[in-house]
Amino acid sequence: KSAISDYQADPEKVEVIPFGANLDDIPSVDQLFSKCNASRCRLLFIGKDWQRKGGNIAFETLMSLLNMGIDAELVMLGCVPPDDIKHERLKVIPFLNKNNPKQREELNQLFLQSHFLMFPTRADCSPIVICEANAFGLPVITTDVGGIPTIIKDGKNGYMLPLSASSDQYASVIANNFGDRAVYEQLVKSSREEYDQSLNWDTWAERIHRVMISMFN
Repeated sequence: KSAISDYQADPEKVEVIPFGANLDDIPSVDQLFSKCNASRCRLLFIGKDWQRKGGNIAFETLMSLLNMGIDAELVMLGCVPPDDIKHERLKVIPFLNKNNPKQREELNQLFLQSHFLMFPTRADCSPIVICEANAFGLPVITTDVGGIPTIIKDGKNGYMLPLSASSDQYASVIANNFGDRAVYEQLVKSSREEYDQSLNWDTWAERIHRVMISMFN
């Protein structure tokens, strides 16, 4: 969009090609749906930069869900929240090393067992964690900023909210999707389909190859 509006690039010569997921272990499709039977809504937040990744909004969304009477919990991975961010339904994992087989499996299970990736980032380009979440059939609740609209298709592999959205608005989107099992199962299915069809490195390479061929022709 910026290339066209700011630098007057020809729209027909602009191609947006999303990155793929950096994963060694991709679950089979039939592994994705066991979480659909759970009554507790499990949220996952992954990010090192508490402020920029919207850690406070993720935590406040947990509070909003609980205030709505929804049984929910939140796992925060990759950061240490401020001292005043504490709750019995909050679990903090400061770091997992993907090069360690045991810790990588722990990460895989978090992706597999969570119902939504909370990613209320304040600014981002093309977060690969979204692709990784979708590989596990994990829909992403995120922000309409930066390059995220090139990855998220609203209602298919997640939802984008405005930068100004409150925790109650995030909670409402989650509640509306989690509260109807058929709706949630379809969201899991379509999130994985988006990974299979677009958000993987094989598709990225094929699209890059087509662009390069067309340039040389």
